[in-house]
Amino acid sequence: AEYMGDKPEVKQDIINCLKIIMEAKEGLQSGYENALFEEKVVETRNERVLFGYVQLSEGTRAINFYGMLFILFFLGLVGVVQDTLLTFLLTSEAFKVQQAELGKVLANISLLQTPVKLITTPIVGILMDRVGRKPLILIGSSSCAILLFYMPYLRHVYPDLLIAKLIFAVTASLVNQAPLIADYLHNNSKGLGTGILAITIMIGSMTGEGLIQVMIKAMELAYIYGFFAIGLGMISVIALFAIRGGRYHLLPPSVLPQSEALEP
Repeated sequence: AEYMGDKPEVKQDIINCLKIIMEAKEGLQSGYENALFEEKVVETRNERVLFGYVQLSEGTRAINFYGMLFILFFLGLVGVVQDTLLTFLLTSEAFKVQQAELGKVLANISLLQTPVKLITTPIVGILMDRVGRKPLILIGSSSCAILLFYMPYLRHVYPDLLIAKLIFAVTASLVNQAPLIADYLHNNSKGLGTGILAITIMIGSMTGEGLIQVMIKAMELAYIYGFFAIGLGMISVIALFAIRGGRYHLLPPSVLPQSEALEP
């Protein structure tokens, strides 16, 4: 105003501009405080589990969280078991792989699984968003259960067992790639929740190792495979009742409201 001289109309314009800026600032501050209040209200409505230490995301129920724990426990258990059982299976009467060739056969199977996983992993990730978590977990766990049940009845490493293991790797990714941790845990509990889920997987792995040591001495190999195939089938049952659909459409947030992006 001092620069413009004594022009009253210029001074008045500047004063009006300052008033508009102050009103806009007050409006932004009020909107920010309201947003914080609404966020706190939403947080208080979210369910808490494990004695209130873990807060779930909006719309997630306790049954979803405990269903996820059960699935991860069996993933840890079966993951260790099927790798351990493969050694016993290859040296059994069905395949008769000699100890001198065992390492080579295991390496070949593992080597061929790697490129298959590299190709299918991003595809499975897209399907998780497009199709949903629950359908893929159902398909993956039931397919793995059928394959695990039939493996001891195969008679050739190449190509029978090799093809079965490759299909098993792909179908297993339909289960272990489901981002349930990101779906079910609130932002302020993801660290603690992830630690608890990691412990759950480790407990499943240790349980699997213990069961193998006992069962391999008391049961035939085919029965052991059948037992753990039933365990994989239980994942399908749990997923049917305890897992949310979780279909995230590939659209930006500005196009699709958040309430429509997630289907329970």
